[in-house]
Amino acid sequence: MYRVMPCAFTAIAATACLPDAAHADMAIGGVGLGDIVRLATKPDYYAAAGGSLIVIHDQVDQELEQSFDYGNLSAVTLKGGARVHRYLSFEAEASVGVFEHDAIELFSESQVKLDSLYTVAAVGRLPVTDNAELTARIGYSTVDITAEFNDVLAGSGQSNLETEGVSYGVGFDHDVGEKWGVTGDVTVLQGNARILQQRVAAVSIALRRRF
Repeated sequence: MYRVMPCAFTAIAATACLPDAAHADMAIGGVGLGDIVRLATKPDYYAAAGGSLIVIHDQVDQELEQSFDYGNLSAVTLKGGARVHRYLSFEAEASVGVFEHDAIELFSESQVKLDSLYTVAAVGRLPVTDNAELTARIGYSTVDITAEFNDVLAGSGQSNLETEGVSYGVGFDHDVGEKWGVTGDVTVLQGNARILQQRVAAVSIALRRRF
């Protein structure tokens, strides 16, 4: 799945680079050149609120195949964006954890919570019907989590883990009214922090409103 996502973004982003005349010919639902020009000069703004399920996996030592899963972390997610083109928008996203997750290993037990996940991204859009679009995003994300652990050998304590890097994903956007809609996406971040190699996958769904 991780290899398919960048290809999907490339395909949708390539559509956004077509000449204006081609956009007019490819217009769906009566959207033509005039709408494209209007979006370029006066963006359509939108905001969304919902929830996310975030999975963080650490590869501690690739040669020894030692790894640690932080489990499924739940979060509240807020998004805001500006649509500057029929096929392109830019958005920012913030997620904050709401529940702790118990991660149990052979000799230790940890309570893990997401402190924050921030993302800024360019979003390519491909209309499939008058009310629905497929999306592909590429951007930059930062993740911050806190783990309180109790280890048989090392004792108890608390650790903070921060990782950041390029993120990418795919999703959908569906209108359910003139201004309201539902949006969802899967975003993957391959980050680095000290000796750890993190792979963060975030699945989110949100209620969206245009302004």
